[in-house]
Amino acid sequence: MKKTTPCAKAPFLTTLLMAVALFLSSPAFAQLSEDQGMDMDFLSAPENQSGDKPKATKSMYVAMLWQKLLGGSPDFIGWVQNSPDYAKADAKTQMDMIKTRATEMDQTYSLLTPTEPVVAYFTTSMVYNRKKGGFTLRKWNNHTYFNYGYLGQRYALIPNGIDKFLFLKAPQTLVKPMLDGTDNGKKTTLEITLVPQKADPDPLRIGKNDYRLILADILKINMWSTDGKNILWDSSIMAPDEILNLYQ
Repeated sequence: MKKTTPCAKAPFLTTLLMAVALFLSSPAFAQLSEDQGMDMDFLSAPENQSGDKPKATKSMYVAMLWQKLLGGSPDFIGWVQNSPDYAKADAKTQMDMIKTRATEMDQTYSLLTPTEPVVAYFTTSMVYNRKKGGFTLRKWNNHTYFNYGYLGQRYALIPNGIDKFLFLKAPQTLVKPMLDGTDNGKKTTLEITLVPQKADPDPLRIGKNDYRLILADILKINMWSTDGKNILWDSSIMAPDEILNLYQ
């Protein structure tokens, strides 16, 4: 178990420990994504070329990502043997699963690029602040992380740079569409695209669970309408003019 007392670390671990210190200083808030399956149709990058709402990154991908960032390879035979599908299968099918699915996992893992963006969703509510010209979101703060579970293991994706988006500035022209599209702010969905940076090899206890930590930089944020058809707000609105020019 990782000790939380300060110690000499490489720069990225220092950053990771600083992020963890936030969790330990006050209660963190996470939304759980958990699956036990072996569906590996997830290697396409989450770029939204068609305008459709992208799918959230799966827990299995996050489990692979954590190992890929550290190096080495997971025990895919163990993954297969610990899966619900394996437990339900007869002896012959189990042998076939070990041969085929473990190989498929290994091949998929070899194609995984750890710096490819991942997508997480955060569902909350928001309130408009007329004086400040923007929105505050419930339970969206420096202690927020994304919680993944796969085959009994927990993973915490820590969004580096969230402090820049704690208050969402919005021009007056967007306020009404944002409120109308989220049931007056009661059903607010954020799509957060993150670029993984580093993983910590030592699990850390957060609450009642041990977590394997991944630090990821926030690349962009979109706010979707309740029906999932329209982007109501995006994080480029928060950017200074010189950054906005890069998008043009």
